[in-house]
Amino acid sequence: MNYLIHLLIYLDIYVIVALSLNLVVGYCGMLTLAHAGYFALGGYVYALLAPLWAGVSFPRSWRPS
Repeated sequence: MNYLIHLLIYLDIYVIVALSLNLVVGYCGMLTLAHAGYFALGGYVYALLAPLWAGVSFPRSWRPS
């Protein structure tokens, strides 16, 4: 079950990226590399911060300290 949830999270992330690219490139007609840069920056920051949050449960991670 955890693998399925993990897979759905990745699917949701890629759907959001695809929809934003469709909006900017498809409907607005602006071809930029900013989306790829923001996606890469977000992945890099996530990779740096993920080990720090590995043992924290989801509701506790959203609660202010």
